[in-house]
Amino acid sequence: MDIIAANADALIAATQVALTANVLFMIRAHFRTKTCSVPLTSSVAMTAGLAFLGLVFLSLNLPVAVVTVLAGSAIWAAVAAQRARYG
Repeated sequence: MDIIAANADALIAATQVALTANVLFMIRAHFRTKTCSVPLTSSVAMTAGLAFLGLVFLSLNLPVAVVTVLAGSAIWAAVAAQRARYG
């Protein structure tokens, strides 16, 4: 467990990048079809939840995790914007 704790910043960041990359493909597909299948409540909850995790990681002094989680939050905000725009 010590090795995980020692590398928490990088491990959290790598996980967040992997999870966010998938969403980018969804955003592109929504843009092409001008539709959005993700409920607004889900995308807003993900945006807020990831932003909150960014604050938690900031308080834990995990700067790389903060950047990747806030980037993920911004990407989920784009999904919410697509839902609001395309219905």
